[in-house]
Amino acid sequence: SAMRIRDRLWSLILKTGEKFKVEPCGLASRDTLRIEAGYCLYGNELNENVTPIEAKMDIGVSFDERDFIGREALEEQLRRKPEKLRVGFKVTGRGIPRQDMKIFMDGKEIGYVTSGTFSPILKTGIAMGYISRKYARAGVNVEVDIRGRRVEAVTVDFPFYDRWRYGWRRRD
Repeated sequence: SAMRIRDRLWSLILKTGEKFKVEPCGLASRDTLRIEAGYCLYGNELNENVTPIEAKMDIGVSFDERDFIGREALEEQLRRKPEKLRVGFKVTGRGIPRQDMKIFMDGKEIGYVTSGTFSPILKTGIAMGYISRKYARAGVNVEVDIRGRRVEAVTVDFPFYDRWRYGWRRRD
């Protein structure tokens, strides 16, 4: 039956992966890795109301001679510059940012969190979100409203981790 095949496959994956220290993990683990790497998830960072330009994923859009649905709107957005851009945040205060929390600067709301978690590598809260374009660069001090408390954070580039210590570019 399908259940037995699934169970055998699961056992085979775990057995084969023992020498690589493969262990089962849940969605929270996957989400932490995704956020630390700065990867988008549809429904969080990406949806029908966010363009690849706003998400800083325009590398996946080709403006060659081929036509596609939405091309004119994207070209217009490139000309006018998007109002919001996706950025990373590292919490410098205490707290863990979560989806839909508001981001402030000098008491003014400038954006919102799309994904947030505690980073085991950085030992602090991290998040991705969208903020006004004029603040969307690394090193900008902001505040995240975490359950009614304004917590200090700073914008950072992706990935959050040191790519020379972790990930495929690491130097052993």
